[in-house]
Amino acid sequence: MLRKLLVLLLLVTLAIAAGAYLLSPPRPPRPLPYNVLWLTAESLRPAHLSCYGYDKPTSPNIDAFAKRGTLFKWCINPSGWTNENMVSNLSGLYSPVHGVISRDRHVPPEWYLPMEILRDAGLRTPRMQGFQGDLNHAYLGYDEEANNLDPSDWLEQHKDQQFFMWFHILESHLPYDAPEPHRGLFWRDELVPNEAARKRVMAVHDNGVILAGSIPFNREEDLPGIRALYDADVHYMDSKFGRIMETLDRLGLREKTLVIFSADHGEELLERGNVGHASTAKGGTLYDEIIHVPLIISMPGRLPEGLVIDAQVRGVDVMPTVFDVLGLPAEKYFQGESLVPMMEDPAWRLDRVAYASSSFKGYQEDDPDHVVDFTRVVRTPEWKLYHQIRGGTDETYQLFHLADDAGETRDVGGEHPDKLAEMRRRLADWLAECKARRPRAEPYPSLWAAVRDQLGLRRAVDLSGVASPPLILSPTNGALLSWETTRGEVEITWTGKPGIPYFLQAEIGQGPYHFTLSIPVEGPRFRRSFEEGYWNEYVHRYNPIRFRVKVDAPGHEWSAWTQVRVE
Repeated sequence: MLRKLLVLLLLVTLAIAAGAYLLSPPRPPRPLPYNVLWLTAESLRPAHLSCYGYDKPTSPNIDAFAKRGTLFKWCINPSGWTNENMVSNLSGLYSPVHGVISRDRHVPPEWYLPMEILRDAGLRTPRMQGFQGDLNHAYLGYDEEANNLDPSDWLEQHKDQQFFMWFHILESHLPYDAPEPHRGLFWRDELVPNEAARKRVMAVHDNGVILAGSIPFNREEDLPGIRALYDADVHYMDSKFGRIMETLDRLGLREKTLVIFSADHGEELLERGNVGHASTAKGGTLYDEIIHVPLIISMPGRLPEGLVIDAQVRGVDVMPTVFDVLGLPAEKYFQGESLVPMMEDPAWRLDRVAYASSSFKGYQEDDPDHVVDFTRVVRTPEWKLYHQIRGGTDETYQLFHLADDAGETRDVGGEHPDKLAEMRRRLADWLAECKARRPRAEPYPSLWAAVRDQLGLRRAVDLSGVASPPLILSPTNGALLSWETTRGEVEITWTGKPGIPYFLQAEIGQGPYHFTLSIPVEGPRFRRSFEEGYWNEYVHRYNPIRFRVKVDAPGHEWSAWTQVRVE
């Protein structure tokens, strides 16, 4: 009897697996009609772009680009720091679904995400920057590492191949230290009235992390100088955008490429007494200066040119728009909607309710495995619900009437209890919908893979003869790493065997630059690449760095710590 039950169970399992394999949605037809180039700017506020009405010439290249595309005046992004936002926008899912709420998190691998679908349809999906190799970006669908190639260089080398490229232009991130000639276009010494103000203003020029409340900024004295330094950074970023677009035109790819320009998030510039955002201030917000971002979409000959749309849209609408332009069916799991109908027909230009959720300290949460502090918002063009959770249980709600209070300075929840209740219901319904959302599984590459997963079988790992603790081989303790000696290629090796699961733990920086990092690695080698600008602007600020490794299995010991410095 037991044998019959086991045979029946096996047959049912095989049937389920075969169904999962055979009924997996077909992969898209090849080839797709267009390339996709998605360029995002770091910490960019639309209010500081000329094409959004700014009175200073910060963005000549973006302005020219906007004339050949559709500019969305009110795009609301779903979080307050880079990776939580960009994983949301690249997946079309909000973070309560995908789970990337701090470092050491990734989208569950069972999701079949848009970049994976595009990759399987034949598009190259290069990983362009070192930070895109961290755990937050795992399983998104990159097909190769571009070894820190500049986008223009990558396009030169792959001009005959179709691609989906996301590149993040970092030049507008703290510190605001743009070189000449960009700085000289906006900075004047007389913007700073005294030596005390100069010291405060220069803090944003010299530091990539400014903890909330750590500097007693004086808005009246400091804001003109801070704005000038920020504007110079925006102009610097715009010049890099212009070079990439010039390459696209020169290679004859402009008419074949859907180009999207947006930002990961905005930036506080003393609205709340601070400068920065969640990961740089270690105390983030979701006021409009953070979640209101630029969005310009252009494809001459295919999409409208010179169009400006006032309706509120969302960052999670971008990937459904990409699928629409490419002629692919919208994924059922998308939490956004295509913007193509809005661009093509005025009748579709209706405001969309926007939601956002962010951990309080972003990438630099003290304990990324147990995040308990969140901020969440529901935004319509007229109203905004601002919900904070501290310690996992302490909740506060504020209601802002944006039509009368664009600066979000006065809580009117007590004056409008019905509207407050309505917005709280919207938030609760959205969170419930996020919780109920289920993944679309990636099509199985083989029937055996389907059977194996249904039966819960995994490849056995032979740990016999594996050194415990491992011995770090390189870099050596006390090593000094520079761009000249590494060319941005950082490699850690240790005694061990290929195919063995290891766990790498790192303690990086000190003071406001301190955080820890945990990374699963297969085999005795970890490699990370950084482009030169990122290395010289950010990496060297996180000193010292120490790390250790162990076999990722119970009973195995950590190696001794190895410490290095970066210059």
